[in-house]
Amino acid sequence: MEAMDVVAGRMRHLRNPNMCSLPGSWRGNIEYLTSELPPRLSLSPNTKAMATGEQVNFNEPHPPKENGIEAFNIILPTIKSEIVKSRRHWDKHEPRMWSRVSHLADDELVAFTIEDDLVEIRSGATSYGTIILGKIRVPSVNDEEGGGYIHVRIHDPPNRGTEDVIFHSLFTDEGNPDPDGKPTTWRAVQNRETPLEFFNE
Repeated sequence: MEAMDVVAGRMRHLRNPNMCSLPGSWRGNIEYLTSELPPRLSLSPNTKAMATGEQVNFNEPHPPKENGIEAFNIILPTIKSEIVKSRRHWDKHEPRMWSRVSHLADDELVAFTIEDDLVEIRSGATSYGTIILGKIRVPSVNDEEGGGYIHVRIHDPPNRGTEDVIFHSLFTDEGNPDPDGKPTTWRAVQNRETPLEFFNE
C-alpha cells in the first residue's frame, strides 16, 4: 500500500469517530478537530504540502517550446480572466499590488499573446503531473523600470497530453517585511530580471 493511501486511510478513520475506540468525550473532540478536513487526502494539484520549491526539481529558465506554448494557449482565456479578477480584488484591499498598470484598461492589461509574449518558462515533474511556470510580457508596459511581466503557474496532469491543463495562480509578491512581519511592498507586475521561481499562492 502506498504511503499516501495509509495516511488517507487514517484520516478517514478519524473522520468517523464511531470507528475510534475512544471515550465519548474524546470522540467529540475528534469530530470538532476534523470537521474542517477536506473530503479526502490525495495528491491533488492544489496540495500545497506537495508543491513547494524545495520538493519540485525545476529545470532552468528557457524560452518556451511548442508544447509549452500549447499548454499556455489552452488556458489563455482563464489566465486573462484571472489577471483581471486579481487586479480588481487587490484594488479593493491593496491598490499598490497592481499600481504599475493602474493606467491600463482591462483589455490593455491582457492584450498579450502566448506566441509573442510568453518569454520564459520552467517546469518540474511531480507525482501528480507537471508544474509549469511562465513569464508573460504585458506589451503595454514600458516605463522607467523597463518592460512589465506577469508570472503564472499552471499544472499539466499526467497521461492526457495538454488538453487538461489547469490554471493554478499568479505571483502577487508581498515583500520586504517590517519588524512585525508585515509586507511593505506589493508587486504583481515584475521586471524582466525578476527570477522565475516557484510560488505557492
